[in-house]
Amino acid sequence: MSQLNRDYLIKSGKELVKELLLRAAGFNGKSSQHDELSWEAVGVETRVTKLEQNDHDPIIVEAGENDDWGKGLFAHSPEQSKKVAEFYRKLYQELGTKQDH
Repeated sequence: MSQLNRDYLIKSGKELVKELLLRAAGFNGKSSQHDELSWEAVGVETRVTKLEQNDHDPIIVEAGENDDWGKGLFAHSPEQSKKVAEFYRKLYQELGTKQDH
C-alpha cells in the first residue's frame, strides 16, 4: 500500500467516523438506528487504527468474513450506508483482497 493511499484511507475513515457518530446523535440513544450507526463507526475506527499502526494482517484476514458493509444502515441512513460500503471496498481493494462489492 502506498503512503498516499494509506493516508487517504486514514483521513477518509476518520471523517466517516465523525459523520456516523453525528448521524447517530440524531437518534434516540436506545434506538436500533443509533446502535447501528455507532457500531459501524467503531468498525471503521478500528480499521483506521490498524492502518495507522501498519497492522494490515488482521484486516486482510477479516476481508473474507464479511461482505455486508453498511447494509444495516440503508433503511434509515442510505447515504452513510453507501459511504461505509465504499470505505471498505477501497480498503480491501488497496490491501489486495475483496474488490467487487
